[in-house]
Amino acid sequence: MNKYKIIKMREKKRRESGQDGINYKSKQKLKKKLQELEEENNLLRLKYEMILNMLTQTTAEGEIQKTEIEKSKNKRK
Repeated sequence: MNKYKIIKMREKKRRESGQDGINYKSKQKLKKKLQELEEENNLLRLKYEMILNMLTQTTAEGEIQKTEIEKSKNKRK
Protein backbone atom coordinates (compact mmCIF):
# COMPACT_ATOMS: atom_id res chain seq x y z
CA MET A 1 0.00 0.00 0.00
CA ASN A 2 1.17 3.46 -0.66
CA LYS A 3 1.48 6.10 2.04
CA TYR A 4 -1.62 7.96 0.85
CA LYS A 5 -3.87 4.92 1.34
CA ILE A 6 -2.38 4.17 4.75
CA ILE A 7 -2.94 7.76 5.88
CA LYS A 8 -6.53 7.68 4.59
CA MET A 9 -7.19 4.42 6.41
CA ARG A 10 -5.80 5.86 9.65
CA GLU A 11 -7.91 8.99 9.26
CA LYS A 12 -11.01 6.87 8.69
CA LYS A 13 -10.24 4.83 11.82
CA ARG A 14 -9.80 8.00 13.87
CA ARG A 15 -13.12 9.39 12.64
CA GLU A 16 -14.95 6.16 13.43
CA SER A 17 -13.34 5.86 16.85
CA GLY A 18 -14.33 7.90 19.85
CA GLN A 19 -11.95 9.46 22.32
CA ASP A 20 -11.95 6.28 24.37
CA GLY A 21 -11.02 4.13 21.39
CA ILE A 22 -14.36 2.35 21.00
CA ASN A 23 -15.56 2.53 17.44
CA TYR A 24 -18.89 4.00 16.42
CA LYS A 25 -20.63 0.67 15.83
CA SER A 26 -19.64 -0.63 19.23
CA LYS A 27 -20.95 2.54 20.84
CA GLN A 28 -24.25 2.19 19.00
CA LYS A 29 -24.57 -1.44 20.12
CA LEU A 30 -23.85 -0.45 23.71
CA LYS A 31 -26.39 2.38 23.55
CA LYS A 32 -29.02 0.01 22.17
CA LYS A 33 -28.27 -2.58 24.86
CA LEU A 34 -28.42 0.12 27.53
CA GLN A 35 -31.82 1.26 26.27
CA GLU A 36 -33.10 -2.33 26.27
CA LEU A 37 -31.85 -2.87 29.82
CA GLU A 38 -33.41 0.39 31.00
CA GLU A 39 -36.75 -0.63 29.48
CA GLU A 40 -36.52 -4.05 31.11
CA ASN A 41 -35.61 -2.43 34.41
CA ASN A 42 -38.62 -0.11 34.18
CA LEU A 43 -40.90 -3.07 33.49
CA LEU A 44 -39.46 -4.97 36.44
CA ARG A 45 -39.96 -1.95 38.70
CA LEU A 46 -43.58 -1.72 37.59
CA LYS A 47 -44.13 -5.43 38.26
CA TYR A 48 -42.48 -5.05 41.67
CA GLU A 49 -44.78 -2.15 42.55
CA MET A 50 -47.84 -4.12 41.45
CA ILE A 51 -46.85 -7.15 43.53
CA LEU A 52 -46.09 -4.95 46.52
CA ASN A 53 -49.51 -3.30 46.20
CA MET A 54 -51.19 -6.70 45.95
CA LEU A 55 -49.34 -7.89 49.05
CA THR A 56 -50.31 -4.75 50.95
CA GLN A 57 -53.96 -5.16 49.95
CA THR A 58 -53.99 -8.85 50.92
CA THR A 59 -52.39 -8.07 54.26
CA ALA A 60 -54.91 -5.33 54.96
CA GLU A 61 -57.83 -7.59 54.03
CA GLY A 62 -56.42 -10.33 56.28
CA GLU A 63 -56.19 -7.91 59.19
CA ILE A 64 -59.78 -6.78 58.63
CA GLN A 65 -60.96 -10.40 58.56
CA LYS A 66 -58.98 -11.15 61.70
CA THR A 67 -60.56 -8.18 63.47
CA GLU A 68 -64.05 -9.24 62.35
CA ILE A 69 -63.46 -12.79 63.60
CA GLU A 70 -62.29 -11.47 66.96
CA LYS A 71 -65.38 -9.24 67.22
CA SER A 72 -67.60 -12.18 66.33
CA LYS A 73 -65.96 -14.36 69.00
CA ASN A 74 -66.36 -11.62 71.61
CA LYS A 75 -70.07 -11.22 70.81
CA ARG A 76 -70.68 -14.94 71.37
CA LYS A 77 -69.19 -14.84 74.86
